[in-house]
Amino acid sequence: MNNSNIELLLLTSVSILLLAIVYFTGKTIVQILKKQRIFASPTKKTYSNYGLFVAFLALLLYGIFSLPQVLEHETVLNEIVFSDSIYIYISKIFLLACLALTSVLFVLSTLFPAEERKYKYLLIIALLTILTGIANAGCIFILIRALDTDVNNMYGYFFLVTLFVFVVSKKITESYLIRTANKLIQEIRTNLIKNILETTYERFEQLEKGRIFATLSGDTVKISSSVAIVLKLITSSITIIVAFIYLWVIAQWATMSMIVIVFFLVLLYYFVAKKATVYIEKARSINDKYYHLLEGLVEGYPELSINTAKKQIYEEEIFALNKDLCDTNSTAQVQYLNARILSDTSIIMVLGVICFVVPLYFPSLQSNVLLSFLMVILYLFAPISDVITIVPTLNEIKISWDRINDFLKELELDKGERQSLQEIPTVSNFSLKDIEFNYKNKASEKKFKIGPIDLNLQQGEILFIIGGNGSGKSTLAKVITGLYKADKGTIKINGEVIDNASLGELFSIVFNDSYLFKKLYGIDVDKEKERIDSYLSLLKLDKKVRLMNSEFDTIKLSSGQKKRLALLKCFIEDSPIYLFDEWAAEQDPEFRKFFYRTLLQKMKAEGKIIIAITHDDNYYDVADKIIKLDYGSVSTSH
Repeated sequence: MNNSNIELLLLTSVSILLLAIVYFTGKTIVQILKKQRIFASPTKKTYSNYGLFVAFLALLLYGIFSLPQVLEHETVLNEIVFSDSIYIYISKIFLLACLALTSVLFVLSTLFPAEERKYKYLLIIALLTILTGIANAGCIFILIRALDTDVNNMYGYFFLVTLFVFVVSKKITESYLIRTANKLIQEIRTNLIKNILETTYERFEQLEKGRIFATLSGDTVKISSSVAIVLKLITSSITIIVAFIYLWVIAQWATMSMIVIVFFLVLLYYFVAKKATVYIEKARSINDKYYHLLEGLVEGYPELSINTAKKQIYEEEIFALNKDLCDTNSTAQVQYLNARILSDTSIIMVLGVICFVVPLYFPSLQSNVLLSFLMVILYLFAPISDVITIVPTLNEIKISWDRINDFLKELELDKGERQSLQEIPTVSNFSLKDIEFNYKNKASEKKFKIGPIDLNLQQGEILFIIGGNGSGKSTLAKVITGLYKADKGTIKINGEVIDNASLGELFSIVFNDSYLFKKLYGIDVDKEKERIDSYLSLLKLDKKVRLMNSEFDTIKLSSGQKKRLALLKCFIEDSPIYLFDEWAAEQDPEFRKFFYRTLLQKMKAEGKIIIAITHDDNYYDVADKIIKLDYGSVSTSH
């Protein structure tokens, strides 16, 4: 590469830098004029930043004015920097303009800070990452030249300045990465949870809970590392490129040989490491099943504890899966280890080539040039290893991205059915006409069906739904409350057809397997505290539970007491329709009687529509209407 080409490359680089600074300065000024940036009074930290910036600028200018003394021993660089070329002349002007505009931009940015916006500094961070790579490579060049000249003191000065630039730019980029990575986790999880909450209950039931936990915990964390990986790849790549440009200047053919060798190293590593991707994907699938078994361990612990044989079988299954997960991860990591050892060995082989082969084919190279080659390659050992070993991490990130996107696609299937909520002030009539529902279980040849079902309830009426196990009572309850969308028929409120989303807003529900939240969501606890305390007393829970900081102090209660606390939630929500699924099944005889004879009558008197799934035939007289289901069909109704 002759001097004119180097001069043109220098001008191009400085021009790009100047354009970037002009862009950011112009954008900042426009934002100030549009009042998008508001003046902020300088703080102590602002003044300390000004002091550091001025000190660094002074050191930089001193270094620039000291260049003649340093470059006196650098023939090629001296010719370039102090030549009469128009390229160099313009480059010097552009460089001074960069320093001046950077100072203006720094002052404006601190006096008129920008509003917090997502990834607003991403381009600046990318530029600083490039600067980090250049400074990283610059340190080794300065050290090499210092060993070959008599002006070590000036080289020492430039070394400290370059090191300072490297440390500061790296500190800024790494700090930004920490915040960005955590923000990325937050955004991905927010998006996933939002989509989960917006999907239909019917679709949600089809999802594996283990997969939900694995996606929200493992895959999102893996994705968060992508920003750091990309910027690390940029830094290492820039360091390598700048270093090879330096080597090209001192020995072109030898450098070309090194580039070809490094290229084949990366290619070889990629093909060896590719085998591990299969095991990584397999490990993720096993991890889903493992989370599913952990969920069973927590949720089904009472059943496991009561039966030793069942516990032992479950233990063997979860241990076997855990071993399979361990073995698969180990195999994948060993594959990556093989590739990494191969790359490390190959880089050491490159050093051997420099020492033993290059002198044979390039005898004209001086020993100091070979020493420079050796030092640069040694210095590049870490950046080259970083670039090569990023391959498996990128594969893992891609797998996580694919899993998250596949999961989101599944959640998107039924989202289009959502409608805006209908406002219904009062409910005087609730009716079902020709309602039918089929379970969409593709694995089953014989599909369960309920209906056709007709139902008509007036304000203040009590309906009991009875029938044996598997008769379709709970399925009908989910259709009535809008959790399942009926395949046929209509549901009406006050004679008007209502959509599923609005239907659910009219109900307060206690299912047989309802989850009890510690907090009363959607309720103004401070406003309702007096009523909550009175219901705690009414339901005989005031000695067990207290309301503290807008939530119950404990939910470690018996099954019957948890059902009472869930009933309290219904009373406070004050919805027009109540649905209870086997609510009294776990209550003692005295409270069961209190529920049917007193509490239901209280709800009836308040004008509520009550739908109760029950087996308590001793209290059938409480109901205004009763329907009996037999394998999904109404067998009797009265």
